[in-house]
Amino acid sequence: MVYHPSIIRRTAFEDVALAAGSALDIATRQQTGATGTGTWHNVDGTKTIQGPGAGPEGVVHWVGDTTPPGRPTGVTVGSGAGMILVAWDGGLEGGVPPDFDHLSLIVDGLEAGRALAKGVYPLGPYEPGSVHEVKVVAWDDAHAQDGSPAPNGSSAWGPERVTVSGADIDPESLGILVTKAATDPEGAGKHRGDLWLRYGEGERPAVAAEWWWDGDAWVPIPVAVYLDQLAARDVQVDAAVIGLICAGIIRSGQFSTPDGLVGFDSSGFWSKGVDGKTLFKASGNGVQAVGGLQTAGGGDRIQLSQTLIQGTTTGGLQGIGDDPTHPYWLIWGDHDEDGLVSRLMMGTSTQQPEISIVRGQQGRNNVGLTADRVDIVGRQIVGIEGDVALDGRSIYAPDRRVYQWVSSWTGRPGYPGGTWYTENTASLTVRSPGQGRWYVLDMGERITGPGEGFLLAVIRKNGENIATHVVSSSATPGGQTDNYSASRRFWLPDGVYQITVYFKYFGDCQVSGGDVYLCYTDPQVSGWFARYVFLTEC
Repeated sequence: MVYHPSIIRRTAFEDVALAAGSALDIATRQQTGATGTGTWHNVDGTKTIQGPGAGPEGVVHWVGDTTPPGRPTGVTVGSGAGMILVAWDGGLEGGVPPDFDHLSLIVDGLEAGRALAKGVYPLGPYEPGSVHEVKVVAWDDAHAQDGSPAPNGSSAWGPERVTVSGADIDPESLGILVTKAATDPEGAGKHRGDLWLRYGEGERPAVAAEWWWDGDAWVPIPVAVYLDQLAARDVQVDAAVIGLICAGIIRSGQFSTPDGLVGFDSSGFWSKGVDGKTLFKASGNGVQAVGGLQTAGGGDRIQLSQTLIQGTTTGGLQGIGDDPTHPYWLIWGDHDEDGLVSRLMMGTSTQQPEISIVRGQQGRNNVGLTADRVDIVGRQIVGIEGDVALDGRSIYAPDRRVYQWVSSWTGRPGYPGGTWYTENTASLTVRSPGQGRWYVLDMGERITGPGEGFLLAVIRKNGENIATHVVSSSATPGGQTDNYSASRRFWLPDGVYQITVYFKYFGDCQVSGGDVYLCYTDPQVSGWFARYVFLTEC
């Protein structure tokens, strides 16, 4: 949990002191991370991370928060119609923090639902008469330093035992006001969903009409048959003709239409053809459909078919319109009679699929792309295993950056001068169609004198230095600021290497930032930076 400005106000002195301490902490810390990652330090002590460093979410908040939210308050538990009803008024001990995420509604030790806001949450169904134990825990939206979720949980509300009731349910337990009268509705309802029941005459009058309040007017509810006057809990009849059945729970061993073609029984829900063969069936074993499934009855839709895709024995998926014989796109596959060779095709035509995947009898597979033009576009560096061939000849991959380190940290280093400080270490694998590859190493730094700064890159294999390069600033008695860069080209045989970046300074030396136009920028890096090391494969 974090500081909530709507609950506890800081004094002006506390605000100034906290802002100054946060600025000092940021200014004296070297901040390097994954390329394109941004980190913001919040006044409450947590951080917000955006970019690759935030993991798959892209942006994560409340990083480093370890304080759990308060215990839930205002929780009540009831039951009706075979369901457990958990109501929450939206309160937590100490107030609801800004990083609150949800309540976990736990029944018999297992999460049965979640509450995101105040309200009534039905859980179940459960067997009427069964007894269960309910707990409620509040969770926040905190994250770990690597951007992964690390929520904090409160102490539990409860446990409270509840006995599940049957089909009857009290509308007033859900906040619905029920008015029973001998007249039609008079006046306005208090809440949307309120009910007005008009009863007939007699010693045991029955409901003659019913209305509900929609927020503006009383709306009639059609009344077919009311069985609330029956004392028996179970009703058994050999046959009945009923236009409408309203009940909380209906149990039946079998149901079917008069022609016997649609129904359900202990095996599941089914539909049959006039020949008596099953066309559709849904059960605990899944859904089975003969012929195909469609997402709509007309217009653009998706069809799952076993027989309608030309030239297949197992069917596939296709996008169709009003003319199902001309699909817009298809994904389909088949296999040989022995099941040793399988194919998967994707494209806009069954005659010439753009993507074809074939696995042969020896387990070897082949992927084919067929198009007038093939574009490969991505924001990440892509690794290609094996040879790349053009017209049957192996060729090198196009130039690509295999390593980069950038730093936007500025200031005077906090470690002693004259000492090599390790900035970054990474593994580098060289794999080529031949015996090795050429690489270009680019380095740069923006330094303010009069002291000197040295940026060093070392490539090692099994602890032995294979290639090194350094860029150094010049001693500037006047304390000038300037950019220094260097580049070299070298050959690396195939193998696994380690690349390490070091920094060392002498005298009064500072890493400088300043105007964005005077610092370094790069199309593959978000924002400006003051030091960098790039290794590019030629």
